Amino acid sequence: MNIVLHILLVVFSLLFAARKRRASRLFLIFFCNSYFLQNLVTLQPSLHCRCLFPIITDRLADLLYAQLSFLDFQFAPAPVYQSIAVQFAEKTEWIYVRCIIQEIADLKEKHCLKGSDSHEEYLYFLQHYLSQTNFLYCFFKKYPLLIGLLYTKVQSASEYINELFAHLDHDKDMICRQLCDDRRFSKVINISTNLSDEHLHGRTVVKIELDNGCSIFHKPHSILNAVNYHKLQQWLFEQCRLDDYPFKAIDYGTYGWELEIPHCACQSSQDIEAYYERFGIQLCLAYSLNVSDLHFENIIACGKYPVFVDLEVFPNRINCVGKFKHLSDFFKDTILTVGLLPQPVSKNHIDGSGTDAAAGKTMPFKMPSVADAETSDIHIEYIHPRLKQGKNFPVYHGQIYLPNSYATHILEGFDKASQCL
Repeated sequence: MNIVLHILLVVFSLLFAARKRRASRLFLIFFCNSYFLQNLVTLQPSLHCRCLFPIITDRLADLLYAQLSFLDFQFAPAPVYQSIAVQFAEKTEWIYVRCIIQEIADLKEKHCLKGSDSHEEYLYFLQHYLSQTNFLYCFFKKYPLLIGLLYTKVQSASEYINELFAHLDHDKDMICRQLCDDRRFSKVINISTNLSDEHLHGRTVVKIELDNGCSIFHKPHSILNAVNYHKLQQWLFEQCRLDDYPFKAIDYGTYGWELEIPHCACQSSQDIEAYYERFGIQLCLAYSLNVSDLHFENIIACGKYPVFVDLEVFPNRINCVGKFKHLSDFFKDTILTVGLLPQPVSKNHIDGSGTDAAAGKTMPFKMPSVADAETSDIHIEYIHPRLKQGKNFPVYHGQIYLPNSYATHILEGFDKASQCL
């Protein structure tokens, strides 16, 4: 890759640090002419994203990939950087999608889109408007905050990936020893970004698949709560004369690593009973330690082990004795606060607990969604999103086993733990 591109990107970074407005203007020029500059500096062929408006997302992916290509980490081959760039660009589409939808609506109202149907009119817009440099200039001038936000996103993503791989490089020996059973790795074979809400300038949970067969998660915040909780849980299971799942994690204060917990099937019907007995033990511990937010997405059934993940809300329960103003306040100091047991259902609240079969349920609130995609009638609709099936139930011979038939085992586990505590 030509050094000219690297110099341009460095200039943008320096200007951004000094004067954001000037950097955004140069970024606008670079962005709108990226295909021309691609030939000028002999970039590799453009990356292609799966999205509504590939002209913009492809260019964003190219720009991020151009920056990532200069990172000097031997374990990260070019396809990994390309995958990161594409995932990033596809996620940024929400930033500008409403503005482009408005442009399409305005052009259609003026009868400027040609085609025999709405899909052909959409394609006409992509080919004769969105792909044209003059239109892009006018578009970003009309919505001046967009280019600055997109530039900030590209810079933040580049900085985070550099930070992520620097952590992986620095912590390599510790990761192999504590997470991978001393299995060495030499390359990253795949990476999945955007696995959580963003923290601190676009940082998210990232899954990294290594060539030693391990998959690990990089979390951009301390995971000390999770480490300490699982130590206490291990002690409790020892008191109950049961084995515990070997939760593996490393906390570095501002970030941490966790080994992936697989969602795997039980080996026998006895494993299902053992699962729910352990569930009762962990319910007792979680309640005793004021843990909350253990909804169906924060539990993974790994054979006979229910494993809690994302233990960020710990401790959280507030003693509300004598402070009840509403019926909902009553539940704030009960075992229901943990989130594992079925929750009160109302018009504005679904269950979503750790024992809820959430698949197919609709959320009580509406979220924006693109309707009539890839047509000139494209618009935003507000719909009730549907929940997907979680990994919070034991599976045996392909069948999911719900807790309804195992209440006795849950109570036995809870009673056993309460006596130990």
